[in-house]
Amino acid sequence: MAEAALVETDIEASRALVAFLEAHGFPLKAALWVYQSDADRWRFKVCPGERRQDSSSFYRDFAKAINAAGSPRTLLGLDRVDIIQESSPLVDRLGKVFRVDSGGALRLTNNVINGVFLEDALILKLAA
Repeated sequence: MAEAALVETDIEASRALVAFLEAHGFPLKAALWVYQSDADRWRFKVCPGERRQDSSSFYRDFAKAINAAGSPRTLLGLDRVDIIQESSPLVDRLGKVFRVDSGGALRLTNNVINGVFLEDALILKLAA
């Protein structure tokens, strides 16, 4: 099976999403694309910079912000976004090794970093 491609339009839409979230009061600790080979797809994972009781409250508040802004079409759709906790190995272990500021990017392919295997990933933000 051929690997699904992460295309530039998806990357730009995810960058726009990160900028939108941070500009509208949703600080992020992490934002990254992760390739899932078992499903042959890329998923965009974000970790809120603030503790939430559950991810549904983040999705709900985020959807309200998008609606209030007139549903910008340049943003990555919520159907492609997974909310992860800062205790997730992606955030916890990678955050001990890397820092990536908004606007930057770090591509990792076939790496084991601090015990986390990444077949392919593109980190757009990873804060302390």
